[in-house]
Amino acid sequence: MTPIFNRDGFNWWIGVVEDRDDPEKMGRCRVRVFGYHTENKDLLPTEDLPWAWPIQPISSAGLSGKGSSPLGVLPGSWVVGFFLDGLDMQQPAFFGVISAKAGGTSFEPNRDTAPATEKPSTTNNPNDGILRDSDGNPVTDSQGEPIQTGRPAVDGWELGKTSEKYESGGRGPGTINDYNGRAAGDFGGASYGTYQLASYLPAQTSTGKSRPSDKNSPLIGYLKASKYSSNFKGLTPATAEFDNAWQKLAQSDAQGFKKDQHDFIKARYYDVMVTNLQRYGFNASKYGPGVQDLIWSTAVQLGPTNTSVFTEPLKGKSTLTDKDVVNLVSEYKKARIDTLFKSSSSDIRAGVKNRYDSEKVALLKLCEGKA
Repeated sequence: MTPIFNRDGFNWWIGVVEDRDDPEKMGRCRVRVFGYHTENKDLLPTEDLPWAWPIQPISSAGLSGKGSSPLGVLPGSWVVGFFLDGLDMQQPAFFGVISAKAGGTSFEPNRDTAPATEKPSTTNNPNDGILRDSDGNPVTDSQGEPIQTGRPAVDGWELGKTSEKYESGGRGPGTINDYNGRAAGDFGGASYGTYQLASYLPAQTSTGKSRPSDKNSPLIGYLKASKYSSNFKGLTPATAEFDNAWQKLAQSDAQGFKKDQHDFIKARYYDVMVTNLQRYGFNASKYGPGVQDLIWSTAVQLGPTNTSVFTEPLKGKSTLTDKDVVNLVSEYKKARIDTLFKSSSSDIRAGVKNRYDSEKVALLKLCEGKA
């Protein structure tokens, strides 16, 4: 039996309710778990999601005809839960709803400053991907079709390419930072792969500051999910043995190892941040490669829950082009480097500033359709 009630096997989650029409009338709901279930409903339709069991108060007895009937929650509600079957993660249960306001207000004009005659925006994201003239009318091509903007075709681009350049310099999935040298002051410690998955080891930085527990590091999360996990069984990150195994795998299966890392980052970082931003009314699917790579880079570096670096600089903006988003978010992050990287050395913070300046230029080029 899997020991589910311990820190290694007990899996908490947050998800969104998509269906509450339980045929058994027991209050169960179909919940799409963020970071675990894909957002693509073609790949995973709502009807294929497992039923999640509600954890009820003791006033609601578990036998039919006794206690109060479960009222359930509305589709679209965010719920907190855990998996009854631990690491198998096929039997979800939920016990609470997260209060949230409607996501359509974050990027609308400020009600306190907008003229009284101005009609509030009713769209979550005013950039609908269509080129418009000065009067707001769609510009059409010779066939009478609206000209699309915000998603220019970019030869040689794939999601995450910009982040790859600044995380590992294009050196590939076997990259390991100089964690005992130049990167000794990096709060993430020894970092591995195309997107530099932090291990939080060694336990202290070169200045003696303690790093977070390595048991919850991004690297450990990747190793648990990776099909290559057996290659590292019994090995500890930030050791010569682990480093050798990592680079050996990168040499023997470079493309497979790189894709495995890319898929992990997309599922656990990019997709989760896209969903979190959607909650605040920012629809990433309306934007092109420049904005998508900005989201990817931010999620990898700052974590997928750090949505404030988008919501704060974009607040009150009723119209946002791809370049607007890149400029505003990039400058916001740069202005807060000392706060975002307060545990890192001054050299690391200086390097982050240089990265943000250079990365913004690269992202703006993507907005113009240039890789």
